[in-house]
Amino acid sequence: MGIGALLPKPLVFAAEKRFPALARRRILRAMPQYVMIQTTSFCNAKCTICPYPDTAKELTMGAMADDLFDRIVAECAEAGSAVRQIYPFLMNEPLMDKKFAERVAKIRRAMPTVKVQIDSNLGLLDEAKAEAATEYCDMILVSAHGITKETYEAISIGIPFDRFLANLDLLVRTAKGRRAQVAINCVAKTREHADEVRAFWAARGVLAHVNLFVTHAGNHKSEKMHADGALGGCCNTDIPLNRLNILYNGDCILCCMDWRREVVLGNLGRSTIRETWNSDAYRSVRDKVYGTEMAGPEFLCRRCDCVVQGDYRKFW
Repeated sequence: MGIGALLPKPLVFAAEKRFPALARRRILRAMPQYVMIQTTSFCNAKCTICPYPDTAKELTMGAMADDLFDRIVAECAEAGSAVRQIYPFLMNEPLMDKKFAERVAKIRRAMPTVKVQIDSNLGLLDEAKAEAATEYCDMILVSAHGITKETYEAISIGIPFDRFLANLDLLVRTAKGRRAQVAINCVAKTREHADEVRAFWAARGVLAHVNLFVTHAGNHKSEKMHADGALGGCCNTDIPLNRLNILYNGDCILCCMDWRREVVLGNLGRSTIRETWNSDAYRSVRDKVYGTEMAGPEFLCRRCDCVVQGDYRKFW
């Protein structure tokens, strides 16, 4: 473990931006520490800040087969403490999975000490799903982009604000005395607005983690664009060195910003997690991210505007 693992990530990223050679010294583990599993690619909402309403029309969609899911969980379990966290979602609404309860229970049985997190808009929450989520998950991040009926429903198309608040209250009640922590994940218009947002959710007994809007590496139709085209290592979470992102069909993509599946690095129907994680394709894309191999002008990471904001990084 290098000294970078002991320092706050903003300091590490700032140092690597100034001295790119530092990024090349990072340690690659034989297995990913974090695994995201898209058990279904669908979402029940059409949020205006999300690429999903467009990409759902452009891409093949589906649900993960049981045998593929079981093999992924089994290999993660065999890796022991090497796999630290499982996210049974990826660019989707996890409660859309009809087998949600069964699958989070299966993860917990196979890996009793692994951290499990979901991100949900709660539009489909009911008592049974609340029971499963709070019993088997360690963190439930709740998407809530608005603190009034007007602002919330203008962004979260398809979910009435009153239903959302009722479902949030149900989740918080069910979580009491259980392993799951519940927190709000939201986008604020300005940093000043963030204080108002935190105060609103604190009054309901829920901590809020506030972020500014990003274009998801240009996958969202927006004029906003912060990326400068420079590559100095993944500026948010070191994703290429610690997280595997698995689509419903077994394809492994570079990160959760790759909404249009531009960088596919293998398929778990044809290889194991370990083989894919240590493949030539992954090695090459990591070298591009960290500046040891030339990346073309259209490379996904050149468009990325995702930065460490507030305290959101604690959960990734």
